[in-house]
Amino acid sequence: MSWPLLKGRGFSMIELLIVMALVALLLTLAAPSYLGVQLRINRTAAAGELMGAATCQEKLRAFRGQYDTRQCKPDDSDFYRYRFDPPDSGATRFFRISAEPRGKQVKDRCGALSLDERGARSAGGRMDSPACWSGR
Repeated sequence: MSWPLLKGRGFSMIELLIVMALVALLLTLAAPSYLGVQLRINRTAAAGELMGAATCQEKLRAFRGQYDTRQCKPDDSDFYRYRFDPPDSGATRFFRISAEPRGKQVKDRCGALSLDERGARSAGGRMDSPACWSGR
């Protein structure tokens, strides 16, 4: 093969730079959206853990006549730390369970999520509580 036959094949440097610039632009636009979805997924999982713990407490109350915050606490995750109020109380007539964000989740606008024995839901961040609990 001679060199003249190879001429004109492949990409020029300008074409390659244009493609790289477009890929960088797409990544710049997509990354924040992906991070927002990840925060929302973690928050929805935490809300589910809170509701599961509240359901467990209601079962205890149905059988024993009172709540027991020593039981039913979800395991902490990389994104949330769970705690009952009152902490480690063997017999109480009320409870509040909270999920406090940690790690990358502290960037979430909802902040800490809380649920009490009446089913009252709250969020401690800048976003309104119903939106935080609905998974939006």
